[in-house]
Amino acid sequence: MDIHFDQKVFKVEEKIEFQLDGYNMKAIIDRIDRESNSEMHIIDYKTGKNMLDEKKLKKDMQMSIYALALVHQFPEIDNIKLSHYYISTNESVSVNFSDLDANSFSLALIKNIKKIENSEKEDIRT
Repeated sequence: MDIHFDQKVFKVEEKIEFQLDGYNMKAIIDRIDRESNSEMHIIDYKTGKNMLDEKKLKKDMQMSIYALALVHQFPEIDNIKLSHYYISTNESVSVNFSDLDANSFSLALIKNIKKIENSEKEDIRT
């Protein structure tokens, strides 16, 4: 899929803040296209040459956080496409957020946050 600026660019460098299980989350998304009233496309520009494949993109924490942010900001959206666009090669890799297990990702993210909090508490005690 080619990504051009003649598409339906909705927002660029969009800062979205949301709550996830009582934690304040913040995402700054490079580009959001509004494909229709119920569909958005998150595009993250990449300058490196190492492209992720679809399998790895589905496990990309940054893109999943972006999608969660969009879900919280725009609850009317039914479909979110996630893409890495590689500037140096003019290529992109895309997946649909619906193909990911958002609930499992959210739980794993919260678990990781709690681990970090607990390790910081341990560091303070020692």
